[in-house]
Amino acid sequence: MRQEQTRLLMRRIREGEYVTARELAGELGLSEKTTRARLAELSSSLRAHGARIEAKHGAGYTLVVEDRDDYERFVASVGREDARPRAQLPQTSEDRVRYILRRLIESGDAYLSTDSVAQQIFASKQTVYQDLAEVERILVSERLSLERRPGYGIRARGPELSVRSLMVDHLLDDSFDETYLKIRRFLHSVVAFTGYHTTDNSFNEICLYIYAMLQRLGEGHPIDGDSLPSADSETVRDAASSLATMLEGFLGRPLPLLEKRYLEVILLSKRSTASDQGIVVPSDILKLAADMIASVEATFGLDIAHDLDFLMMLSRHLALLANRVALGIQEGNPMLPDIKRNFGLAWTVASQACGVAERHFGARLTEDEVGFVALIFDMPIEQRRIERRKKSIILVCATGTSSSQLLKYRFNAAFGNLISTLHVTSLQGLRSLNIAEYDYIFTTTPIREKMPIPVVEVGYFLESADMSGVRQLFASSDLPDPEGFFREDLFIPHVRAEDKAGALRVMCERVESRVKIDGDLYDLVLQREALANTSYGNLAAIPHPRKIASEESLCCVGILDRPIPWGAGHDVQVIFLISVGRRSRHRLDYFYQMLARFLFDSKSVRHLIKRRDYAQLASTMKTIGEDIS
Repeated sequence: MRQEQTRLLMRRIREGEYVTARELAGELGLSEKTTRARLAELSSSLRAHGARIEAKHGAGYTLVVEDRDDYERFVASVGREDARPRAQLPQTSEDRVRYILRRLIESGDAYLSTDSVAQQIFASKQTVYQDLAEVERILVSERLSLERRPGYGIRARGPELSVRSLMVDHLLDDSFDETYLKIRRFLHSVVAFTGYHTTDNSFNEICLYIYAMLQRLGEGHPIDGDSLPSADSETVRDAASSLATMLEGFLGRPLPLLEKRYLEVILLSKRSTASDQGIVVPSDILKLAADMIASVEATFGLDIAHDLDFLMMLSRHLALLANRVALGIQEGNPMLPDIKRNFGLAWTVASQACGVAERHFGARLTEDEVGFVALIFDMPIEQRRIERRKKSIILVCATGTSSSQLLKYRFNAAFGNLISTLHVTSLQGLRSLNIAEYDYIFTTTPIREKMPIPVVEVGYFLESADMSGVRQLFASSDLPDPEGFFREDLFIPHVRAEDKAGALRVMCERVESRVKIDGDLYDLVLQREALANTSYGNLAAIPHPRKIASEESLCCVGILDRPIPWGAGHDVQVIFLISVGRRSRHRLDYFYQMLARFLFDSKSVRHLIKRRDYAQLASTMKTIGEDIS
């Protein structure tokens, strides 16, 4: 049987619809008898690939699929045998979604028939309808909409800027045709001669945005709207002007004014904050940065609100982010998995802070953007981590000034980066000190009195064994016990709830029955949930109250009997309800990093869901804690 007849029959015979032999014979140019023979041959072939053709008297023929994966592999192979280049068929749901998105963009204002799409890709209408849910989700994320009109079909609606953003994010790869290569050469020249700076990742994205711009202009789709803002940086304006001149030479015609402004804003949005390019921070952005920090301070008490360098770094980043939001441009973040895994506290803090930013911008921020903000928040967190590691110590030496100074020198040489204060004294002088202000006493002579801080005996010359013990002591003393966070009385192996609100209520009631809480914990947690989604992926969420509500830090762990929707398209089955305490914020970053490592390991999460065992959780957390210490 000829392949062309096979493809035509497979296009026409679909699930849930009937077509008669007479209709098929007319389209194939065959007799009804021969058509029925062809149908029998096709049905025989399909049976080996998870499908069959079923005949119904008075109705005709229809397709019955019994193994969809096997069937779709078969139809894809039939498509590949077509000699025409355009006959390559999408084989997975992801491929079909990209195909439909591309067709929607190519169709412009015209409606696209879902029936024709199904026929072209050898898929059932049911399959196409299922893929349309993901198509619509992507369109909405790009500030576009999917318009449906019965009898006509579907089409994408929205501004031109969003269409170009969709193309860059979902439809274009690094195309190595001559146009794309010219764009890269043009941009390399601009970077070399204008002083404009960007990251390697952003460089590639700028090329893709320009590629999409040229493609849309070539198809007659200039930017619609009144105007775009002009860049506030002379370096960026010069770079955009040079780039526009090169592109005009390539096109052989001038670029519209709005397209030149578009180039400016793209370059403005993608420039590196590490370079000194005169980033102007508007007053509303400065206030936004302060509001984001205040929100975080109220919840976590990190003591970063008075760090001016951090405030300005965050403000500079937000000024560029504002331009990306205005254009619907997303910044890709290849470091995102590592950020979530290794900067647990910074990621959690940034997720809340970006909820404040989303309300200001009136737009959702992607996890990629949250990841960049997390890196900025980690800088003051890391600085305070270093400061906390430094110890205030007393050296007690009973042999005189010379040996005391030698011992002090040896301590400073070995542990200077870990010591904030080092006070040398004798046994007599020790009694006149406020010992509670120090972390340790190191002494060359026995101290008989009971001291409020640890006492460690060392040799006069601080030998290698002494150094090793001191270093280990400094490291281990800084690590809180995981069981101090994960309490057995706050472990709920079976949370019976139908939705997110119900689950949070059960867990908040458990905490309030065992811990003194200021205010209504459930209400405070819901306030925080309204700021930003707290799902972490891997069926886990880490909700917490909007402000500090307990004296001690704690984590209530609840495991649902089955997953429930948590928001942003995520399902959750394990909940880590966290309350940051006033008195035990020490090494909060250690706790979040430990938790992030656990949540990032899908095997550990699944094991917890299966076993629902507190001892196993505590043991796993202790192992993770020792690994990251």
